[in-house]
Amino acid sequence: MLILLYFSLIPLTTPVNVAKIEIPYAYLVTRDHPSSANYNMNDLFNSSLQKAFDSYCKSNRCYFPVFKDSGVLKYTILTDVNSTCLSYPNCLGFTQEQYQNYSIVFGDPSIQDNNLMDGRSYEDAKCPSGYFSFTRANGLNWCGEIIITKVAHNEAENRCKSQEHYLNGFQSIEEQKAFLNFTTISRFFNAAYSIHLGASGSLMNMTWSEPIVSTNQTLAGNMLRNQNTTGDNIYLVLYPVDDSGPYYSLITNTTMTFYSCGWYA
Repeated sequence: MLILLYFSLIPLTTPVNVAKIEIPYAYLVTRDHPSSANYNMNDLFNSSLQKAFDSYCKSNRCYFPVFKDSGVLKYTILTDVNSTCLSYPNCLGFTQEQYQNYSIVFGDPSIQDNNLMDGRSYEDAKCPSGYFSFTRANGLNWCGEIIITKVAHNEAENRCKSQEHYLNGFQSIEEQKAFLNFTTISRFFNAAYSIHLGASGSLMNMTWSEPIVSTNQTLAGNMLRNQNTTGDNIYLVLYPVDDSGPYYSLITNTTMTFYSCGWYA
Protein backbone atom coordinates (compact mmCIF):
# COMPACT_ATOMS: atom_id res chain seq x y z
CA MET A 1 0.00 0.00 0.00
CA LEU A 2 1.39 3.41 -0.96
CA ILE A 3 1.50 5.84 1.95
CA LEU A 4 2.71 9.41 1.46
CA LEU A 5 3.22 11.65 4.47
CA TYR A 6 2.33 15.32 4.27
CA PHE A 7 4.35 17.87 6.20
CA SER A 8 2.44 21.12 5.83
CA LEU A 9 1.85 24.31 7.73
CA ILE A 10 -1.77 23.77 8.75
CA PRO A 11 -3.57 26.64 10.51
CA LEU A 12 -5.09 24.46 13.25
CA THR A 13 -5.13 25.40 16.90
CA THR A 14 -4.95 21.66 17.72
CA PRO A 15 -1.75 19.79 16.74
CA VAL A 16 -2.41 16.87 14.39
CA ASN A 17 -0.70 14.07 12.57
CA VAL A 18 -1.55 14.22 8.87
CA ALA A 19 -1.10 11.72 6.05
CA LYS A 20 -2.36 10.96 2.57
CA ILE A 21 -3.22 7.26 2.37
CA GLU A 22 -4.66 5.01 -0.29
CA ILE A 23 -7.74 3.50 1.38
CA PRO A 24 -10.14 1.25 -0.57
CA TYR A 25 -13.68 2.51 -1.09
CA ALA A 26 -14.99 -0.76 0.38
CA TYR A 27 -13.29 0.11 3.67
CA LEU A 28 -14.59 3.69 3.75
CA VAL A 29 -18.21 2.55 3.59
CA THR A 30 -17.68 0.70 6.88
CA ARG A 31 -16.67 3.92 8.70
CA ASP A 32 -19.07 6.31 10.40
CA HIS A 33 -20.15 9.44 8.51
CA PRO A 34 -21.03 11.92 11.29
CA SER A 35 -21.82 14.83 8.96
CA SER A 36 -23.48 14.91 5.53
CA ALA A 37 -21.56 18.11 4.66
CA ASN A 38 -19.08 18.11 1.77
CA TYR A 39 -16.25 20.63 1.41
CA ASN A 40 -14.14 21.89 -1.46
CA MET A 41 -10.51 20.80 -1.35
CA ASN A 42 -9.56 24.49 -1.52
CA ASP A 43 -11.02 24.77 1.97
CA LEU A 44 -9.06 21.86 3.40
CA PHE A 45 -6.64 23.90 5.51
CA ASN A 46 -8.87 26.67 6.82
CA SER A 47 -11.50 27.20 9.51
CA SER A 48 -13.82 24.48 8.18
CA LEU A 49 -11.15 21.88 8.91
CA GLN A 50 -10.65 23.24 12.44
CA LYS A 51 -14.38 23.11 13.11
CA ALA A 52 -14.70 19.58 11.77
CA PHE A 53 -11.65 18.42 13.70
CA ASP A 54 -12.94 19.92 16.96
CA SER A 55 -16.37 18.33 16.41
CA TYR A 56 -15.46 14.82 15.32
CA CYS A 57 -11.75 14.08 15.65
CA LYS A 58 -10.97 14.70 19.30
CA SER A 59 -11.20 11.04 20.27
CA ASN A 60 -11.13 9.21 16.93
CA ARG A 61 -8.92 9.07 13.92
CA CYS A 62 -10.57 10.98 11.06
CA TYR A 63 -10.62 10.22 7.34
CA PHE A 64 -11.24 12.92 4.74
CA PRO A 65 -11.86 10.91 1.53
CA VAL A 66 -11.35 12.94 -1.63
CA PHE A 67 -13.81 12.66 -4.50
CA LYS A 68 -14.69 14.56 -7.66
CA ASP A 69 -18.12 16.15 -8.06
CA SER A 70 -18.85 17.86 -11.42
CA GLY A 71 -15.14 18.31 -11.98
CA VAL A 72 -14.50 19.81 -8.52
CA LEU A 73 -12.39 18.01 -5.91
CA LYS A 74 -14.23 17.72 -2.62
CA TYR A 75 -13.94 15.83 0.64
CA THR A 76 -16.23 14.65 3.39
CA ILE A 77 -15.56 13.57 6.98
CA LEU A 78 -15.47 10.02 8.35
CA THR A 79 -14.43 8.77 11.76
CA ASP A 80 -12.70 5.46 12.41
CA VAL A 81 -15.60 3.73 14.13
CA ASN A 82 -18.08 1.24 12.70
CA SER A 83 -20.76 2.79 10.53
CA THR A 84 -24.31 3.13 11.85
CA CYS A 85 -25.68 3.94 8.39
CA LEU A 86 -29.06 2.40 7.53
CA SER A 87 -29.29 3.86 4.01
CA TYR A 88 -28.64 1.86 0.88
CA PRO A 89 -26.03 1.45 -0.47
CA ASN A 90 -24.14 3.61 2.07
CA CYS A 91 -23.99 7.11 3.59
CA LEU A 92 -20.81 8.37 1.93
CA GLY A 93 -22.53 10.69 -0.53
CA PHE A 94 -20.23 9.80 -3.44
CA THR A 95 -19.75 6.76 -5.65
CA GLN A 96 -16.73 4.53 -6.11
CA GLU A 97 -16.25 6.08 -9.56
CA GLN A 98 -16.07 9.57 -8.01
CA TYR A 99 -13.59 8.54 -5.32
CA GLN A 100 -10.01 9.58 -6.09
CA ASN A 101 -8.55 6.50 -4.34
CA TYR A 102 -6.96 8.36 -1.45
CA SER A 103 -7.96 9.98 1.81
CA ILE A 104 -6.41 12.63 4.01
CA VAL A 105 -6.08 11.15 7.51
CA PHE A 106 -5.95 13.23 10.67
CA GLY A 107 -5.40 12.31 14.28
CA ASP A 108 -4.66 14.09 17.53
CA PRO A 109 -1.26 12.87 18.78
CA SER A 110 -2.03 13.99 22.33
CA ILE A 111 -4.85 11.52 22.92
CA GLN A 112 -4.10 8.39 20.91
CA ASP A 113 -1.46 6.39 19.12
CA ASN A 114 -1.54 8.18 15.82
CA ASN A 115 1.36 6.53 14.07
CA LEU A 116 -0.19 6.87 10.63
CA MET A 117 2.52 4.58 9.22
CA ASP A 118 1.29 1.80 11.51
CA GLY A 119 1.06 -0.76 8.71
CA ARG A 120 -2.64 -1.32 9.26
CA SER A 121 -4.45 -3.18 6.48
CA TYR A 122 -7.50 -1.57 4.94
CA GLU A 123 -8.59 -4.77 3.24
CA ASP A 124 -12.25 -5.62 2.81
CA ALA A 125 -13.83 -7.12 5.92
CA LYS A 126 -14.56 -10.82 5.48
CA CYS A 127 -17.35 -13.06 6.74
CA PRO A 128 -16.34 -15.85 9.13
CA SER A 129 -15.26 -19.09 7.46
CA GLY A 130 -18.18 -21.42 6.79
CA TYR A 131 -20.82 -18.66 6.89
CA PHE A 132 -22.81 -17.32 3.96
CA SER A 133 -20.97 -14.47 2.24
CA PHE A 134 -22.07 -12.26 -0.66
CA THR A 135 -20.46 -9.08 -1.95
CA ARG A 136 -23.23 -6.53 -2.49
CA ALA A 137 -23.27 -3.67 -5.00
CA ASN A 138 -21.98 -1.29 -2.32
CA GLY A 139 -18.75 -3.31 -2.18
CA LEU A 140 -19.41 -4.73 1.30
CA ASN A 141 -19.62 -8.39 2.23
CA TRP A 142 -23.01 -9.42 3.63
CA CYS A 143 -22.74 -12.38 5.98
CA GLY A 144 -25.39 -14.88 7.04
CA GLU A 145 -25.84 -17.86 9.29
CA ILE A 146 -28.67 -20.34 9.76
CA ILE A 147 -29.58 -21.25 13.34
CA ILE A 148 -31.24 -24.65 13.67
CA THR A 149 -33.14 -23.81 16.83
CA LYS A 150 -36.90 -23.53 16.32
CA VAL A 151 -38.36 -20.29 17.66
CA ALA A 152 -41.19 -17.86 16.82
CA HIS A 153 -40.55 -14.91 14.50
CA ASN A 154 -40.31 -12.24 17.19
CA GLU A 155 -37.95 -14.37 19.25
CA ALA A 156 -35.76 -14.98 16.18
CA GLU A 157 -35.63 -11.24 15.53
CA ASN A 158 -34.64 -10.53 19.13
CA ARG A 159 -31.93 -13.19 19.07
CA CYS A 160 -30.38 -11.70 15.94
CA LYS A 161 -30.49 -8.19 17.40
CA SER A 162 -28.83 -9.38 20.61
CA GLN A 163 -25.76 -10.05 18.43
CA GLU A 164 -26.16 -6.72 16.59
CA HIS A 165 -27.37 -8.72 13.57
CA TYR A 166 -30.70 -8.72 11.69
CA LEU A 167 -33.15 -11.31 10.45
CA ASN A 168 -31.83 -12.01 6.98
CA GLY A 169 -32.94 -10.74 3.58
CA PHE A 170 -31.70 -10.20 0.03
CA GLN A 171 -30.75 -7.06 -1.88
CA SER A 172 -30.54 -8.73 -5.31
CA ILE A 173 -31.69 -11.81 -7.21
CA GLU A 174 -28.06 -12.93 -7.37
CA GLU A 175 -27.77 -12.77 -3.58
CA GLN A 176 -31.03 -14.67 -3.16
CA LYS A 177 -29.80 -17.43 -5.48
CA ALA A 178 -26.45 -17.56 -3.67
CA PHE A 179 -28.21 -17.98 -0.32
CA LEU A 180 -30.39 -20.76 -1.71
CA ASN A 181 -27.27 -22.50 -2.94
CA PHE A 182 -25.73 -22.06 0.52
CA THR A 183 -28.71 -23.79 2.13
CA THR A 184 -28.50 -26.78 -0.21
CA ILE A 185 -24.86 -27.45 0.71
CA SER A 186 -25.52 -27.03 4.44
CA ARG A 187 -25.56 -30.46 6.04
CA PHE A 188 -28.86 -30.06 7.90
CA PHE A 189 -30.96 -29.08 4.88
CA ASN A 190 -31.97 -32.47 3.59
CA ALA A 191 -35.70 -32.02 4.22
CA ALA A 192 -38.39 -29.37 3.85
CA TYR A 193 -37.42 -27.11 6.74
CA SER A 194 -38.32 -23.43 6.81
CA ILE A 195 -36.30 -20.39 7.89
CA HIS A 196 -37.51 -17.11 9.37
CA LEU A 197 -36.48 -14.10 7.24
CA GLY A 198 -36.70 -10.39 8.09
CA ALA A 199 -39.88 -9.42 6.24
CA SER A 200 -43.40 -8.83 7.49
CA GLY A 201 -46.65 -7.13 6.51
CA SER A 202 -49.75 -8.37 4.72
CA LEU A 203 -50.36 -10.79 1.86
CA MET A 204 -50.17 -8.04 -0.78
CA ASN A 205 -47.51 -5.94 0.91
CA MET A 206 -44.57 -7.83 2.37
CA THR A 207 -41.56 -5.59 3.12
CA TRP A 208 -38.13 -6.01 4.67
CA SER A 209 -38.19 -4.76 8.24
CA GLU A 210 -34.69 -3.19 8.26
CA PRO A 211 -33.26 -1.01 5.43
CA ILE A 212 -29.77 -2.33 6.17
CA VAL A 213 -31.01 -5.84 5.31
CA SER A 214 -32.59 -4.84 2.00
CA THR A 215 -34.36 -2.00 0.22
CA ASN A 216 -35.44 -4.27 -2.65
CA GLN A 217 -39.03 -4.95 -1.60
CA THR A 218 -39.72 -7.07 -4.68
CA LEU A 219 -37.54 -9.80 -3.19
CA ALA A 220 -39.71 -9.93 -0.06
CA GLY A 221 -42.48 -11.57 -2.09
CA ASN A 222 -41.11 -12.90 -5.36
CA MET A 223 -41.31 -16.59 -4.34
CA LEU A 224 -44.66 -16.70 -2.52
CA ARG A 225 -46.66 -19.89 -3.10
CA ASN A 226 -50.07 -21.21 -2.01
CA GLN A 227 -50.85 -18.66 0.67
CA ASN A 228 -53.66 -19.26 3.14
CA THR A 229 -52.50 -16.91 5.90
CA THR A 230 -54.35 -13.60 6.03
CA GLY A 231 -54.24 -10.47 8.16
CA ASP A 232 -51.81 -7.60 8.67
CA ASN A 233 -49.31 -9.19 11.08
CA ILE A 234 -47.78 -12.01 9.09
CA TYR A 235 -44.17 -12.96 8.57
CA LEU A 236 -41.99 -14.46 5.88
CA VAL A 237 -40.33 -17.86 5.95
CA LEU A 238 -38.22 -19.53 3.29
CA TYR A 239 -38.53 -23.20 2.33
CA PRO A 240 -35.19 -23.77 0.59
CA VAL A 241 -35.73 -27.47 -0.17
CA ASP A 242 -38.83 -28.67 -2.00
CA ASP A 243 -39.53 -31.01 -4.92
CA SER A 244 -41.00 -28.08 -6.87
CA GLY A 245 -38.21 -25.70 -5.96
CA PRO A 246 -37.61 -23.24 -3.10
CA TYR A 247 -40.43 -20.91 -2.08
CA TYR A 248 -41.67 -18.38 0.48
CA SER A 249 -44.59 -18.95 2.80
CA LEU A 250 -46.40 -16.61 5.17
CA ILE A 251 -46.85 -17.43 8.84
CA THR A 252 -48.11 -15.97 12.09
CA ASN A 253 -45.86 -15.32 15.09
CA THR A 254 -46.88 -18.62 16.67
CA THR A 255 -45.03 -20.68 14.05
CA MET A 256 -41.77 -22.14 15.39
CA THR A 257 -38.96 -22.75 12.93
CA PHE A 258 -35.28 -22.13 12.16
CA TYR A 259 -34.02 -18.62 11.45
CA SER A 260 -31.23 -16.79 9.66
CA CYS A 261 -29.33 -13.73 10.88
CA GLY A 262 -27.46 -11.39 8.52
CA TRP A 263 -24.92 -8.58 8.98
CA TYR A 264 -22.18 -6.66 7.23
CA ALA A 265 -18.68 -8.00 7.83
